[in-house]
Amino acid sequence: MTHPLYVIDTCSLIQMREAYKRKIFSGAWESIERFIADKKIIAPYEVYHELEQQEDDEVFKWIKQYKEFMFIPAEKSIQLGVKELLKKYPGLIDVKKAKDGADPFVIQTAINLNCVVITEEIKSGQISHPKIPDVCRDLGLKCKRLLDLFEMENCKY
Repeated sequence: MTHPLYVIDTCSLIQMREAYKRKIFSGAWESIERFIADKKIIAPYEVYHELEQQEDDEVFKWIKQYKEFMFIPAEKSIQLGVKELLKKYPGLIDVKKAKDGADPFVIQTAINLNCVVITEEIKSGQISHPKIPDVCRDLGLKCKRLLDLFEMENCKY
């Protein structure tokens, strides 16, 4: 089995619908499918749950076929790491919103598996209310955007 290289956040998968419309950028969708098949890209199961909240969404309908291949459960070491992350960065999730609940799992999965985080989030610049890139920077973890992923993988469309 190939070691995963990337852990992808919910917003980057949603970005496929927003910025890489399938009828125009079908090659980008095919690239993501190839990365999933090659086990280069994974996501914590919490990302699947966030996408599932919009079950009529094109992205969820597309990605749910990869549920068994791409999405990994949070094993004990990830759960413990998430607990420590939230102690250090309590503002990382907003308990009033379900939508950013996957963020610490994305980060901790990348830490545990030594992967690059793929997210569309922009730095907040505030460690008290950080976004994924803020935490990654603070921890020395690589954090890139979807477009960077395509560039790193030498995709041409």
